[in-house]
Amino acid sequence: MRLGEREVGRWVDAARRASAVQGPRPSFGGRWLPLMVIGLSLGCGNAEGPTTDFSEKTACTSDDACVPQFPDISVCQEARCVAGTCKAQDKGDGGQCADATCEIAGFVAASTCQQGVCTAPKVESCDDGDVCTEDACENKGGCVHTFNSVACDDGDACTTGDICDAGTCTAGKSKVCDDQIPCTTDSCDKKTGACGVAPISGDVTVDCDDGNACTTDDACGVTTPGVCGGQAKLCDDGDGCTADTCDPQIGCTFTSKSGPCDDGDACTNADTCGPKGCAGVAIDVKTACDDSKSCTADTCDPKTGCTHNGLTGNLCDDGNQLTVKDTCDAGVCVPGKITGVFTCKVDADCKAADSKNLCKGVHSCDVSKGTCVINSATVTPPCDVSKDGTCLKTACDPNSGKCIGTPAKDGASCDADGSLCTTLDACKSGLCTAGSVLICDDKNPCTNDSCDPKKGCLAIPNTAPCDDGDACTTKDACAGTTCTGGLAKGCDDGNPCTVDSCEKTSGCVAKPQGGGCDDGDACTTSDQCSGGACGPGKAKLCDDGKTCTLDVCDSKTGSCSAKIGAAASGLDGKICDDGNPCTSANVCKNGACQGGSAKTCDDGKKCTADSCDAKAGCVFAPIEGCNDCSGKPICTGETAPAWQLKDINPSSPTFGKPLGVANFKGQPLVMISVHGY
Repeated sequence: MRLGEREVGRWVDAARRASAVQGPRPSFGGRWLPLMVIGLSLGCGNAEGPTTDFSEKTACTSDDACVPQFPDISVCQEARCVAGTCKAQDKGDGGQCADATCEIAGFVAASTCQQGVCTAPKVESCDDGDVCTEDACENKGGCVHTFNSVACDDGDACTTGDICDAGTCTAGKSKVCDDQIPCTTDSCDKKTGACGVAPISGDVTVDCDDGNACTTDDACGVTTPGVCGGQAKLCDDGDGCTADTCDPQIGCTFTSKSGPCDDGDACTNADTCGPKGCAGVAIDVKTACDDSKSCTADTCDPKTGCTHNGLTGNLCDDGNQLTVKDTCDAGVCVPGKITGVFTCKVDADCKAADSKNLCKGVHSCDVSKGTCVINSATVTPPCDVSKDGTCLKTACDPNSGKCIGTPAKDGASCDADGSLCTTLDACKSGLCTAGSVLICDDKNPCTNDSCDPKKGCLAIPNTAPCDDGDACTTKDACAGTTCTGGLAKGCDDGNPCTVDSCEKTSGCVAKPQGGGCDDGDACTTSDQCSGGACGPGKAKLCDDGKTCTLDVCDSKTGSCSAKIGAAASGLDGKICDDGNPCTSANVCKNGACQGGSAKTCDDGKKCTADSCDAKAGCVFAPIEGCNDCSGKPICTGETAPAWQLKDINPSSPTFGKPLGVANFKGQPLVMISVHGY
């Protein structure tokens, strides 16, 4: 019978044990020569060789005697002598049978025995989900997580430059939220990283300066919540020839102006602003204040204007030719002593009694008395001076006895309407004509400009929207004739990779910064800011350990999935290993490795049953009772009681001589040594 390699090996073991019993193997030339089984039996016709049946063997008295009977036993089985018969029994489940190993996706723990088979557990992922550890796999040791010091995200959007320390993501530098406005409370939202601003309202205890020289008693929220402001400063120098305004930078300003004014002197007219202030032209008191009464002293009081003070004791003329030394008494002309009487019979006889002032009347004859008397009907009544003014004076003309209005020179300054809101009023044909309307405009958007007839131009503060010239404030509003900045402009661009600030001239500025961030892709970790943008970090590993699937990561959820078939472009048809040693030309199809053609197991020996085991691969089991000794001279059909061990090395001194004897189921076996082994 031809022996398979496994049977030969087992016989060699048996031979070695036999040699150990009968003595040491011969030594040639000081060298031990191992024996090699040539597989010849003295009685091959009815020889019984070893078998691969692991379930039950020959009779025994101890477990040790059974061990040689099961050379190919599984590590999860053991040879036992049960009731005098050698049997291969499964070891208890759970015992370790192979060392732990590392695979691509993680760690495979130590294999254990399960129902007599050494079984490896499922792959254990070494990814602990902690960015602050480097995850690795060490054979036997399992997953190892080593602390690192890479950039990370501590979950607080108000910190930047977070870094791993001793396995923990440590907060970096706190984000600075400061709008540089003393009247706001600044804060940072830990979830979004956005800076928040809460205005302070009506808190006079917060010291602030609105930077406006036109306000006083500055405090937070006095005018607008979150804004430093104060009360308007009053700018009035009492000079009608200055435009009183306030400059936010320097405070009150008093700028000289031209045009009509009021110098406060009733004895001047045509008041005009000049280099020395408001000054007018003194009136001609004799003309302007003449009331045509000889018993009054006509003067001008700067406060009240023309005054007519009654005289006493001054000579006057009562208009009666028959009286002399008429005198004034408290402003009234009292007739003097009568010096004579003009007698008459008719009115014509009284002509000589008339004075040269016809305004005082003419005499007529009182026939009953025969004397001349003033005819009251001829006395000029008081003139109507209601329309008199700077441009017209009405008085009785002595020559005609009539009231005549005398106009002032055309162009003479006057006051047509008594209003300071017109300029260059002038006399024309006895009438005071109004000039042009005074334009009141201080070029300040925070004042409502108007003109008061008595006061002139007025600038009333308003609260209108305005622009304070600062690009970092919004909703600016007027306060106290000054444009005051409103709330701080929000410059948060929502980008954690920029430091946001505001410049007064240009507005919001975003400068790039480093640190951890989130690029919005759930399939990356340890994202980092670069150039003002969030760059992707380390890609998440998605590996199901299968050759025939395309592992992908969902950028929204971060979950791993495996695509197969048409969705896994290029995988179908790819060569793979289905784990079955009995198939060949395996290829991927629809996510699975499909076995190809069956593997051919043929050792070319007639006395072996060739097959393939899904775990072990090709198996060549000897066929019981098969005789393959045709043509070999040693196959004589004889039987021998023991194994014969002979040296067939021609150069050996013991060539051809027996070396030992071993029994194997009562069949003889000739052993030879091969020189040089």
